[in-house]
Amino acid sequence: MRLQFIIAILLLSATFSFAQKDLYNNTQKRKLARISQEINLQYNTNYQKAVKVANQKGWKIEGDLGNGRIFRLNGIDETGHPLYIATESNANAAATTRTNQLYSGGSLGLSLSGSSDAVKNRLGIWDGGAILTTHQEFGTRVTQQDNASTANVHATHVAGTMTAAGVSTQARGMAFGANLKAWDFNGDVTEMTAAASNLAVSNHSYGFQAGWVFNGTTNRWAWYGNTNVSEFEDYKFGFYDSNAQAWDKIAVAAPSYLIVKSAGNNRDETGPPVGTYYFLGTSTRDSSNIARSKNDSYDGLSTTSTAKNILTVGAIFGTGGVPPSQPSDIKISSFSSWGPTDDGRIKPDLVAVGVNLFSTSNSSTTGYSVLSGTSMAAPQTSGSLLLLQELYANLNAGQLMKSSTLKGLALHTADDAGSAGPDYVFGWGLLNMEKAAKVILNADKSYALTERNLVNGTEFSQKLTASGKGALTATICWTDLEATVFGVLSANLNNRTPKLVNDLDIRISDGTTNYLPFILNPDK
Repeated sequence: MRLQFIIAILLLSATFSFAQKDLYNNTQKRKLARISQEINLQYNTNYQKAVKVANQKGWKIEGDLGNGRIFRLNGIDETGHPLYIATESNANAAATTRTNQLYSGGSLGLSLSGSSDAVKNRLGIWDGGAILTTHQEFGTRVTQQDNASTANVHATHVAGTMTAAGVSTQARGMAFGANLKAWDFNGDVTEMTAAASNLAVSNHSYGFQAGWVFNGTTNRWAWYGNTNVSEFEDYKFGFYDSNAQAWDKIAVAAPSYLIVKSAGNNRDETGPPVGTYYFLGTSTRDSSNIARSKNDSYDGLSTTSTAKNILTVGAIFGTGGVPPSQPSDIKISSFSSWGPTDDGRIKPDLVAVGVNLFSTSNSSTTGYSVLSGTSMAAPQTSGSLLLLQELYANLNAGQLMKSSTLKGLALHTADDAGSAGPDYVFGWGLLNMEKAAKVILNADKSYALTERNLVNGTEFSQKLTASGKGALTATICWTDLEATVFGVLSANLNNRTPKLVNDLDIRISDGTTNYLPFILNPDK
């Protein structure tokens, strides 16, 4: 087990570039290859079963939801219900999260862009289609890794937020010097497992259809719940399923690889008026006028968004090209899905700008578009986090942080928003890249970042001397083993059984008083 104890981190500033190192030894690579084969077999078997049942029951295999959103049948769940995956849905955004302070001319005296040898080929994207790789913002830096051929507006827009060069200054991506490896989301789990040993960060701005979904091409509402589990509520919200389990398994096998995912845009899809017929997700021929639960409050994150070892990102409004000065400046979007998970874990993990982002389009090699969604907040985060790995590698002879360290650092340094401390709306707050980079630089020696192995049943303690410069804060973050999945219908709805396999606690003591970590109650 990996334990990260972040009290705030070590290191001196430097601008050296190092050759890319192997992240894993041969034993770890063989383990990844074995897991890849296992997952590939499981996925293909499940998908073929789903297609067979779809043909029997008249389920759609794929379709267009309008506004650049597409959906495809991805598999069948443990209850025999179809699983549909769908897409959701740059300079000012970089200012809001202070990513621009890591660029040349920024406050930290750095010049990061994702182009250093240690990281420039370690950024990935899975999305709903191919990227227009010939766009003027990409040069030769974006390569499609699979057979996807039709350029997709959503995928191209997301890729731009991650890596656009800045030919249009307003469209410059977060890691504008990085190379980007791209796949469409068909067979994503299999591809992620195969690619994991060569990636540091990947972006996933898509998710499984859940609750109410409006199809703009047919002008119809669809409800994607399973009435065998609940007549009124879609169990997939907050549910840890086999897909979330697979992502956690990949993270355990590749502990230097961080998966970044959009939280989802379910909160403003509240369904049709009561009494209006709508089509159920199980068949285009089924209709009903039963009033069902809306998506407009808590418990709105579906399936893979609940995975433990990934970074789930919600969406806020931008702050006009300037960083927020107080928590009230940070405002959640109308659509961003709220947590918690069914077992009460804090999700989303943090938030970034996802409203009206100007980025690349597939309309032409010089085209741009404005889109909103958590799909836009996630790539702003994934592209930015690659820069933290770049900074760390520059100061550590090309070595990268563990993914749990990177995740813990992002949460530890986030700007608080909403309720004091973490909550189920903003998670730990707004990504603050300047503060995170300062922790790595540790110019005033007030931070301590360590990566350790913790043997089961043991404790780790560290003595600290408070600097008096502010509150003493500490964060632990680890890569947790994949959890079990419920297969019984009645167990799938809002089951509070913990999904943490290794439940670590942190305590700070001054010798007289013990200070305990934040704990949230999902039932309040």
